[in-house]
Amino acid sequence: MSDSSKKNAKLQLDSSLTESAENYLKQLPKTVPEVIERWALIGKVVEEQLTEQELLLLQLKTANVKLSISSDD
Repeated sequence: MSDSSKKNAKLQLDSSLTESAENYLKQLPKTVPEVIERWALIGKVVEEQLTEQELLLLQLKTANVKLSISSDD
């Protein structure tokens, strides 16, 4: 594509969408300890849902975890 045929487009983002993105980024871990803490908390939740055999297979890297979210209503 030649330079003369390239087109530029401007995208106007809604301010609420930008604000939501900024708030989301503020919640993400920013340091190594924060990342490890997050992984540990997720691991704890997962571990509570698995049997001893499932945990062993996961630790041996011969199993995968699939997430299914359901409401307890």
